[in-house]
Amino acid sequence: MKTYLIPLFCAALVGFVSQALAGVGQKATLPSFNGGYVHGPKIAAGDLRGKVVFFEYWGINCPPCRAAMPHLIEMQKKYGSRNFTVIGSHVQFMSPQVKTYLAENKVNFPIYEHKSIIEAPCPGGIPYSVLIGADGRIIGQGSPSQLYGLVEEAVKAAEKGLPILDGVELKKYKPLEKVLVAGGKNIEAKMEPLRTAAEEGDAEARAVCEAYDTWLELEKGRIEELIERNPFKAVGAIAKLKKSVPSATDFDEQLETFRNDPTFKKLGEMDKKIAALEKKQAKGRRVAPTAAKLKKSLESESEGVAAVCDEFESRLDALSGDSQED
Repeated sequence: MKTYLIPLFCAALVGFVSQALAGVGQKATLPSFNGGYVHGPKIAAGDLRGKVVFFEYWGINCPPCRAAMPHLIEMQKKYGSRNFTVIGSHVQFMSPQVKTYLAENKVNFPIYEHKSIIEAPCPGGIPYSVLIGADGRIIGQGSPSQLYGLVEEAVKAAEKGLPILDGVELKKYKPLEKVLVAGGKNIEAKMEPLRTAAEEGDAEARAVCEAYDTWLELEKGRIEELIERNPFKAVGAIAKLKKSVPSATDFDEQLETFRNDPTFKKLGEMDKKIAALEKKQAKGRRVAPTAAKLKKSLESESEGVAAVCDEFESRLDALSGDSQED
């Protein structure tokens, strides 16, 4: 019996897995992405904060896995610019075939090897998917086809903003649950009366303040990491934080430096161009951007800028290369 028949048989069993599995509703512990890189844009766990993640366990010698790949590519094209990403974890023996297959099929999302989510490990049968909401909680798990229909709703929920008070038991401050969201306009103004109430002994107000302060520190830490690793993404994160917390001046000087840098202006222009092409392709229109030309125009010795260029090149490679640009 050929080895690929084993994952085929296991995949049939996975089809019976329901969303009632242990792990659904739990916070997902995402793996470290420091090693095991195979293909696509490189990522870090911090990049996924506030994003919907479709995590796919798969293998090159699994026919159902390969059959699911076009659907994953289309999802990434459709939702990739809307706080969403597919992540593939190759769980079989690595071979040169893997990278060749991914390149030939223009796979447009990150692929790593042998990565796992603690709360939703691969049960043995592949393909096996885990859908994680923007709040970091597991929405569902099972065969990919079981989860496709849940993605749109998860993405729409993410666009409303990441809840800051997730996990805080609210009674009299229940309305704040939908108001205090990451990316919301000037949410710090809503905290002023709560600070006073907390100082006067209001336990629930104190819990809200603590949750807000924790979120703010985590956001600042994430931005500091982005400044070192991917300055272009840091600019967007800083601007988003300033919208929610106008008094957060920690990164004002850095933001001004970035915005006045000709290289970053060029990056912004290229990002808009690529996003426009991705939208066109998602609508079925034919596009053919030139990755080599983009990479040449963005040459830099900066490690952060190089990381951005690599990401842009990966996005361009994922667009159809043999069609005509309109």
